[in-house]
Amino acid sequence: MENREKNLTALYSIRAGLSLIYDEKIRDDERKSDSRNVKYKIEDNAAEIVNYAEISDSSRKTIKNAKHEYASAKREYDKKSFSSFFWNLATIVLALAMGCVFYFKDT
Repeated sequence: MENREKNLTALYSIRAGLSLIYDEKIRDDERKSDSRNVKYKIEDNAAEIVNYAEISDSSRKTIKNAKHEYASAKREYDKKSFSSFFWNLATIVLALAMGCVFYFKDT
């Protein structure tokens, strides 16, 4: 009887040890799964960072081109507006001169 109890105690100890080993294996698998998920998240974040960097570079180039185009268009507008202002002023001066000539010619 005593031998049987020792054997049962040994079997229960082995069973408890196997349960602990199995639980550790489950925890280890969960940790591996978590580490894979973290790895995928890191890779996704790295890809997003690269994407944002490309977008940022593209935006900088677009802004630089827009500034250049704005400066060029402003110079063209300034040239045309000065020319237009000059011709409008010349027309007004000529009209005033002709008005004065006709006014003083009648008197």
